[in-house]
Amino acid sequence: MLQRKRMLRIGVSDESPFIIYSIQSILAAEITRQEIYSYPVEAEHLLIRLKEQTPDILITDFSFSFERNDLNGVKKLEEIHKQLPELNIIVFTTQSSKAILNRILQIPVKAIVSKRDDQRELIEAVQWVCSASPGIYYSRQMKKLAQESLACSANTLLSSSEMEVIRLFAMGYSLMDIAKLRERSVSTVATQKYNAMHKLQLHSNTDLIKYVFSQELV
Repeated sequence: MLQRKRMLRIGVSDESPFIIYSIQSILAAEITRQEIYSYPVEAEHLLIRLKEQTPDILITDFSFSFERNDLNGVKKLEEIHKQLPELNIIVFTTQSSKAILNRILQIPVKAIVSKRDDQRELIEAVQWVCSASPGIYYSRQMKKLAQESLACSANTLLSSSEMEVIRLFAMGYSLMDIAKLRERSVSTVATQKYNAMHKLQLHSNTDLIKYVFSQELV
């Protein structure tokens, strides 16, 4: 349980300097006796810094670098929790995929807040952690998504063909290349890719590639 009388140490790790500045401004205006520090995004440097200067709360998104030797996305959160199990993690993200959220829910994070929600949600998430409330705090948008994600397992939604198409696509193959490899028409492959993205609620090719990497399908 966090000590209310001493200074609250909050770490922020995000790819966007604007997001970091916004978080600092929002929390500084609402929460007294707090110190907010910026932390690296890249997994190795982030873990080193967290061990050197461990905050009470880490507010972070789960970014991807696509480097083979780097810990990406959800795997980074898992490693942070493994090495610093007492650290309170608040996930602050634009992610809206049930599949990726389902992976996050397997990690003991303290709160999940959407960047699309009102700024008050982040303040309430920090207050939730400070009060040592049981369970996970969900912002308004993330609450509905979390309920839906718990009701299904994303991978089981995809057919083997859909899974293979998105795997190859994330590896850099074009739809035409995949069609040749699988001896299917380009329109068939395009439909399978579209159906997979629809089922996973992914809205761009970048989101699709992030999902494949987060699930370690390549």
